[in-house]
Amino acid sequence: MIFKTRNHFGIMIRRHRLIRDLDEVLLAFGILKRLGSGKLGTFEERIETQKKHYLAQLFRITPFYCYNLHIRGPYSPDLANDLFEIERRGYFDKVKPMPFIAVNLEERFNRLEGFLDGKNIRELELLATFHWLIHEAGCSKESAVKPLIELKEPTDAELRATLKNYKVLIDEYEKN
Repeated sequence: MIFKTRNHFGIMIRRHRLIRDLDEVLLAFGILKRLGSGKLGTFEERIETQKKHYLAQLFRITPFYCYNLHIRGPYSPDLANDLFEIERRGYFDKVKPMPFIAVNLEERFNRLEGFLDGKNIRELELLATFHWLIHEAGCSKESAVKPLIELKEPTDAELRATLKNYKVLIDEYEKN
């Protein structure tokens, strides 16, 4: 986020700031790096980063950000701001992915990593959108299918996979 303020000479200057505390942003970024994500260079990388963070929140291993429904599924402007800001500050290459010290957090991370394994960006987008429709928009599982189809136009195979992945996700979520 950029805001304008006056320096001690009274001159208007632009300042950048993080939405979350730096430690929380670096933790979220470190988790994304461990998941092979967190890059912001291309649109596809940003989509993958957003969806993996959204799902990581469900496993309760990363700081919470609010998400809105966007063209490509749940999107957090605050997460995007914070990741671009730490990139601007030069932290991207300095953050080293590290395991959690708390065993239960590391176990949750491993379950998340296993859950994400082999899923492409389209699958993550469909799953995150379906979850958002149910848990944020208040749709029932049955009624969320129609807006998912209208918004994302999944093939029959993609829809079946999304419903299956959602069941696995909820089973994993309940373990947390």
